[in-house]
Amino acid sequence: MRDTGGTEFTVPQVVAQARTSLRAFYENFANKDDLLLAVFAEAILETTDGLRDATASVRSPQDRLDHYVRQLFSGTFDAAHPETVPMIALHLRLATEQPAALAEAFAPQLDLLTSILADGAATNVFRRDTPPDVLAMLVSQLLVSVIHSEALTRELAVPAASVKDIVQFCLSAVLAGRRVSSRKVNLSQRARAGR
Repeated sequence: MRDTGGTEFTVPQVVAQARTSLRAFYENFANKDDLLLAVFAEAILETTDGLRDATASVRSPQDRLDHYVRQLFSGTFDAAHPETVPMIALHLRLATEQPAALAEAFAPQLDLLTSILADGAATNVFRRDTPPDVLAMLVSQLLVSVIHSEALTRELAVPAASVKDIVQFCLSAVLAGRRVSSRKVNLSQRARAGR
């Protein structure tokens, strides 16, 4: 991916770069897509290890979430990671072609975020009206969307959110006392729909 700027390389190119054989490749992977999924899953594990290290020594749930978000963004767009855009393209492809495998690959990262939010809920710092795993999924989807948008719209005149903005938005969404009545939401939705 770093050499080609994408995923349009061939299995023989991979075999040559790895100094192995086609037979060895096919003993480990069914095809190129299987390899790409394994690469994506490994990247998520490495990212999760970095996130875990960044949050391990922090006690406050707010600070743990802050460190989580900052660490997630710090390694994504630096010059040492030219594969970011191809990985995002791969992520989008996996989301449509192999959603179950993608969910499995993201599970360790989502588990870490869920534990941060659950710790905050247990100490009444983070909201308790929404289960931590649901909050984690919502926050994770927001962060992934921002990363995608940042990577894919760099050349456009789109205002970029700073990491500080993103941290503040995530915190405001999960802090205790931030409740919206489902009745109010339903009434608003009906009003917008003209009912």
